Amino acid sequence: MRAGWMLALAAGLALAPRQGVKTIAVSSIDLPRDFANLPSPRARFDSLIVSVLRGEGFTVVSAAASESIWVHLRDSMGGYYDTYTGKLVEAKWNAVHLGTLRELRARYGAEAWLHPDIEFVGAPFEGGKVKWHGVEQTSGAPGGVGGFLFGTKTGSVPALSLFTMVEDSAGKELYSGVGGIELAARIVGDRFVDVPRLALLGDGGRNVAAVHLALDSLPARLAGKTGP
Repeated sequence: MRAGWMLALAAGLALAPRQGVKTIAVSSIDLPRDFANLPSPRARFDSLIVSVLRGEGFTVVSAAASESIWVHLRDSMGGYYDTYTGKLVEAKWNAVHLGTLRELRARYGAEAWLHPDIEFVGAPFEGGKVKWHGVEQTSGAPGGVGGFLFGTKTGSVPALSLFTMVEDSAGKELYSGVGGIELAARIVGDRFVDVPRLALLGDGGRNVAAVHLALDSLPARLAGKTGP
């Protein structure tokens, strides 16, 4: 996966048996409400995550398989929300959650389950650059109040980051990672202006970088982990 590896070395690593967790189930990425009905960002990140995992030598159980099991168990219990209050019934949700983990292991040999989600965060700024979760981006147009703020003051600007969490088949957290994606607002004149939602999550280079930041430490963390 690292640039510059010799072809022979890469081939040798591909043939070497993986120690610890070998098979990971994935969930489809969770998106902020503003993006929930946009299919392109979800498909884009789902594909990138699977590609990175396979590149690291993991066998991947698809999000469709995970969702199918979850929906079947949820429906067999009549859902996990109280029909009168609309509140989550935690015991039922936990039963569906753990049941899905057990079924993923029994049916596909999945020793772990990865859950990715994209969230809005406050990215700290100081000067003309914004740095957060392993990435850097310019704050926006110079001058005006923006120039004053970003020249001498500190604060935060809305941004998007990718978070990942991996749990074993008993629901114990094995790994968490995060990678910054891009700013969700910029400085225009004297104020923050939101980047149009349709213009976000479309930068291929930034998307790939975020996935790697969120997942590149995963193989080392799972080495030797074999689940409960």
